[in-house]
Formats: sequence, structure tokens, C-alpha cells
Amino acid sequence: MADPHVFADSISISTPNGIQLSPCVILSSPVAIPQAVKYIYSQLAANANELDEGVAHLQISLVSHGNNISQGYRDALTSSLLSIVSECSTWLISSGEVDDPFSSISTSLIQKALPHMREGNEMLHLPVGAIPSDDAIRVDSSFNTLFVLSRILLDTSESAARFRAHFASRLSKPPPALLIGMPGEFSSSQAPAILLSPSANEKSPLALSIFAGSSVVSLEELVCLLESGIPSLILEDSCEFCSLLHSGWLLTRSSQFSPTSFNSWIESSLENLFSDSDTSLPSIISLVHRFFSAALSDQPLVEFISKRDLSDLPSRLLHLCSLNGTSSQEQRILITAAKLNCPSILSSLSPDLGDYQLMESLLCECTARDSRIDFLSSLLSHSIDTPITSALLIRMLNSTDKHFFCTVILPLLGYSTPPTIISEEF
Repeated sequence: MADPHVFADSISISTPNGIQLSPCVILSSPVAIPQAVKYIYSQLAANANELDEGVAHLQISLVSHGNNISQGYRDALTSSLLSIVSECSTWLISSGEVDDPFSSISTSLIQKALPHMREGNEMLHLPVGAIPSDDAIRVDSSFNTLFVLSRILLDTSESAARFRAHFASRLSKPPPALLIGMPGEFSSSQAPAILLSPSANEKSPLALSIFAGSSVVSLEELVCLLESGIPSLILEDSCEFCSLLHSGWLLTRSSQFSPTSFNSWIESSLENLFSDSDTSLPSIISLVHRFFSAALSDQPLVEFISKRDLSDLPSRLLHLCSLNGTSSQEQRILITAAKLNCPSILSSLSPDLGDYQLMESLLCECTARDSRIDFLSSLLSHSIDTPITSALLIRMLNSTDKHFFCTVILPLLGYSTPPTIISEEF
């Protein structure tokens, strides 16, 4: 096999709105995934004005292959996801296929979120798979979409699903700063790259997935994500298969659990559900066993949510992150919780209230928007002891909407520009 390599290009994509020219990263083969991830982070570094700029707070793999989700369910999920992407930077990974409900939802989110996107927030849709054939239809890619495609044909939908899961796993782990290097030939910036921060303080995206699949292909992707350590929130009432997984999960947690009876029930249920599948029943059963093996491990990788609880999606996702995050990710989880106004995360993580740098960051985040008042109230109820310094006040000023401050308050104080230090004279 030739050495793995990656190059950036544009590709003509057939969409419901006609042919679109879309940016893409093309891999010589799935083996080139590490090089593709390095390229993406190199571009972020090359075009950044500060450390870690552009790195998402959340990276969400959306898996719904084979499901025909109702319009009401789509609307409820879109509304909940919109509350996330409007407040914090998010990368959405999907198949990009036009008949994949979550791919269509990603496109809809971009169209709805962009006009109201907060300053400093970014949203990127990453359709991942093989280079599409001429007659393959993909979702609209007009805005904030970067295709990640393998030049070598992924001969089955299952292999494409595994490719997507492996890419998601690798993307969630930024390369060490020294490996990112200088901007490549595709960089729009001529300045030296601003390297990402050292691993001790790195800002990596919080990776998770939302699952509503109804096919063997979707199960393959879900299992690969779980086995790579990426937790999943499953929409338990989105289809019969998700309901089956939820029922099985409840059975395994029952005090009356019988492995023999459980295996018989699983085999019978899968035989009825996938009677028309080209995949053999033993292969499907093996995948389901791998799912439960990952779901029931010491690390709680799986949770379920119903349609009626989707309004609580942000806190449910962050709670799942808090159960699986490392100590180095705790600050990232708390900052994201402040952005999404999820005070319950403070209780589940029990942050070090004596960490002045963390407390300053949380105060700045939750005072930047009126919508984050619940998190601020919960934070202050912990009786934090953070000195109110000039640096903190300046940091708060720079994290808020400065229009009113600059056009009304400063002129009354005799200033024409925001201060760089707040002294007694100010």
C-alpha cells in the first residue's frame, strides 16, 4: 500500500439544490486519518489569533442511518441542538447522505444558527465517507461544511461507518503541539502558525454521539464509537431498534437478570427486526453483544433519552461527558456548562473552588450572557472566594457585548476607548 497522504481540494457534490462545489479533505485511504486530523488542526493553528482558537467545545457524531424519524421528532431535536450550537462552538459529524435524518438536521441547524451565531462561536458540519458517485445525492453544503472523504472505495456501508467512527475518535484528540508545525501550502495565512497549547492545558473537543439508528450500518458505527471511548446518548423512542436497545439495557440492570433468557430474547427480537437484512443474524447478534459489553463496562458510556425530555438535551449530554471525562477535561466541561447554562454539572463534578483561574473563567462565561443566570446563581451559592481584580474586570469586559459599555458608559466617564487596566482613578 502506498504511503498514506492527505490533500485539500474542492469537490462537486450533487445536492437537492443542484450541483455545489464544496471544500473537502481527501484521504488516500482510511489509514491516512491521523494525517487528515493533523491537517485540520494545523489549519486552525495557522489561522488563529490566540491559542486554541477554533477548537470546538463539543464534537457530536450524529448516527441515524436507516431511520425515518417523524417530522415532530426532528423539530424537537433540532430545537434542542440549536440551543447548543448557538451558545458554544460545535463540530457535527454525519454521513452527509440526503436520506440520513441527522445529516439533514445538521444542514437545517447551520441555516438557522448562522444568522444568530454569537461572536466567537463556530459551527462546522463534517460529512465523512467515501467520494460519492456521480448519482449519489448529499445534503446541502452551502455553508460551514467540510467533507472528509476517502479516495479508496469503501466497498460497504459498514466500512464507511467504521471509517466515520475512527475519524471521530481521532479528531477528538488534537495532535501534540510540536507535531502541528507550520502552515501548509493550503493555508490562507502567511504568518507562522500559532501552536496549540501543551497537552497539560490543551483544549480538546468533548466528543460524544447521539444515536437514533435503525440499521446494522448504524449499529456498526455506534459500537466503534463506544469501543473507542466516545459516549452515546440514544433516542430510546425514535425507532423500534432503539427501543430494543433500551429494553435490553433495562433488563441487564434488573436484579432478576438471566443471561440465558436475555440471549434468547435478543436473538428472537433481532431475527424479527432484521429479517430482511443482508447481514447474517450471528453477525448482528455479535454486534449487539459488543454494544452491551461497552454499555455495561465500568465506564458509563451509554444513556437513553426520550422525546419528551429533549428540552433537557444540553445538560444530559454534559452529564454524560462528566461521567467519562478525564481530570484534564473537567475545566472544559465546566466552561461548556456555563455557556449552556447547565448548573447541575457543578454538583456532578464538584470543582475546586479554590482554583482562582477556573473560577475567573466561569464568572466571565456566565456573566457574558443574561441567559446564563442559572449557572451564575448556582456558582455563587457555593460561596466562592475569588478576588475581584482589575484583570478579572477587564476579562469580563472583553467577554461581554461591549456596544452599550463603549457607546454609553465610557463617554459618561470621559473615556473614548475601553481601558486596559482599572485603577482607583477609573
